[in-house]
Amino acid sequence: MAEFSLFHTTGTSGDGASPYTQAQVTDWIRRTFCKTPASQCVHRGWGSDLAVSGVNGASPSVNIAAGAGIVYGFPYENTTTLNIPFTKPAVGTTGYRVVLQMNWTTHQVRTKLLSSADGASAIPAVTQSAGTLWEVSLATFTCTTGGVITLTDTRGYLSATVDAATADGSTLEIVSGILRVKDLGVTQAKLALLSVGTGQLIDANVTQAKMAANSVGTSQLIDANVTQAKLALLAVGTAQLAADSVDDTKAGNRVPQFYRRQGGSATDWNSPGTTTQTPGAVRVQGGVFRQNFASANTVNTLITFPVAFGQPPIVIAFPLTPGTGTTHFHTSGNGITASTAALTTRTTDGNPITNSQVDIAWIAIGPE
Repeated sequence: MAEFSLFHTTGTSGDGASPYTQAQVTDWIRRTFCKTPASQCVHRGWGSDLAVSGVNGASPSVNIAAGAGIVYGFPYENTTTLNIPFTKPAVGTTGYRVVLQMNWTTHQVRTKLLSSADGASAIPAVTQSAGTLWEVSLATFTCTTGGVITLTDTRGYLSATVDAATADGSTLEIVSGILRVKDLGVTQAKLALLSVGTGQLIDANVTQAKMAANSVGTSQLIDANVTQAKLALLAVGTAQLAADSVDDTKAGNRVPQFYRRQGGSATDWNSPGTTTQTPGAVRVQGGVFRQNFASANTVNTLITFPVAFGQPPIVIAFPLTPGTGTTHFHTSGNGITASTAALTTRTTDGNPITNSQVDIAWIAIGPE
């Protein structure tokens, strides 16, 4: 027939004049709900979605939770938890598969457990022959000779219920029947270039919970469109900022910046010269140590930086103790590496002194 319609009262006029067939009904259901009948069969949100779990032990089994589905156009419902026991392998780890099976001979859809030969860990294949036997996988698992089950969920959900959500389980979710973006679900990969402007943002609705770490880069933002009004209080924390993304150009005028330096080397900051260098990542460290003079006019001290620099830094040191009378002090460096600085403290008049303590402050600036 060229045209027909379904679900009229049979025995009446029009398409109800003759009964519709099983094939007409199941074909209509399959086309409507099973876009991919080889893998899709479960109604999401009905019962517990026919979830499969393993029971380990000397007498292992699998449980199939309550739920509903459609197998090749034939509706199925299970209102309780089904338990399928099986004999644990004796030879070696064995592969299994739990399926929903439509059997045209018995006129039933039922859960079935498929098994490989004892000791064969390969997962048995499904049979999919329309008009005879059609199986759709719910889970696969292996079981050891000790009865330990390792299970993998293979459920496919019906198109009309969650086709959009199952396309990317890390981005979308369904809660109480509502399709929504998952927390931390929007990443850079999900945002088109220049996709986010004020028109796409509701005031105060950009929160930390909705922003994946490093999710929004400059390529995803339209210039001047992320305003204070669009950001909820405390929306941007350290987890939302890429490492080293906030530099001196973004920190503001009241934050000092190490803009340029002059020297003879692009890497060794101790190398003298007049060439202007543009530094990369800069590290600043400092400290104070106490130096004892005992009948001496010169004392040498080696300090070790708390964290080593990438190259030798610039080190500045000076006494905090001013001295008395004609005795004053001067500190200079005589050997600087990426991890240490050799400092020399002298009396300015060259005379030795006895039992005098001098506090020396130092600061080191160099490349990370």
